[in-house]
Amino acid sequence: MENKNAQEDAIDFVGEVVQNIEEGHEPKPSLLRRTTTTLTEINSTVECGSQLAIKIGQFVNLVSGWIS
Repeated sequence: MENKNAQEDAIDFVGEVVQNIEEGHEPKPSLLRRTTTTLTEINSTVECGSQLAIKIGQFVNLVSGWIS
């Protein structure tokens, strides 16, 4: 659930930053910090998921050799 909330927050924060820039305003530093923090959190989750997917693939290949 946390990851879904982080994704929704990131979409909102990025949208707000883009809107500020498009309207000719400089985004507030606090908004940039929140956006950066949330995107970093998502990036960490994705990296962990990718590593897990690789391990799962290796495991399936190894075990399928025993099952056949």
